[in-house]
Amino acid sequence: MKKNILISGGGIAGLTAAILLSKQGHHVTVIDRASSFTKAGFLISLKSFGIRIMEELGLSEKLKMASYSSEYVSFLEKDEQIIQHLSYEKMNENIERSILISRGGLHDILYDNLKGHVNILFNLTISDITSQGTKTEVIFSDGSKMEADLVIISEGLRSSTRERYFTDSKMEDFNTHYLGGRLHMEHSYPVGAFKIYIDVNWSC
Repeated sequence: MKKNILISGGGIAGLTAAILLSKQGHHVTVIDRASSFTKAGFLISLKSFGIRIMEELGLSEKLKMASYSSEYVSFLEKDEQIIQHLSYEKMNENIERSILISRGGLHDILYDNLKGHVNILFNLTISDITSQGTKTEVIFSDGSKMEADLVIISEGLRSSTRERYFTDSKMEDFNTHYLGGRLHMEHSYPVGAFKIYIDVNWSC
C-alpha cells in the first residue's frame, strides 16, 4: 500500500531514504531546517554498502564523476614519519573498493536526483507530533500541519526532535577525529596522494 511519508532531515541519509521510498511509489515530503543546500563538506570515503546503495539508485556514474581519484595512500605519524605506504590498486585486492568524495558532492548528487520528484521544504522543523490509530499528525514550526502514515527522523547527531520524543537516547563518544580538506592553491604535494595521520594521544 502506498503511504504518505514525512522525512525530517535532508542530509545524506534522509535524501537516500527519500529516493528509495519514492521509487517504491510512496508520496514523500522532506523537510530541513536549512534555508538551502550547499556543496560544502569534508572529504569522506564511501565504502562497501554505501557504494552498493548508489549503484541501486542508478547513480554510479555521477558518483564516479564527482569523486576524487587517488593513486596511493600513506599512513603517517603526526611527525610525518611513514607507517605504511600503499597503492589503492594493491589495497583494493584485499578490501572492498572505496570512493573519495566530499560530503557536499555526495549530497548534491542525491538532491539533484530528487528535484521534481519529491517535495522538499526548507526553513522547517517539527514542533509537535500526535498519533491516533494508524495516522500521525505533524505540526511544523510555521504552524502548518500534515497527516502522515510514517514519520522518519533523520536529523543527524544534534536532533531536537529525537531529544524531545526519545528522551532515553544519548550520543556515544568514540574518541575518533576525522578531518579532510582540499587545497585550492599552488602547492608542492603530489596530486593523487592521500595521507592518513595516526596519533592515539591526539587531543583538541
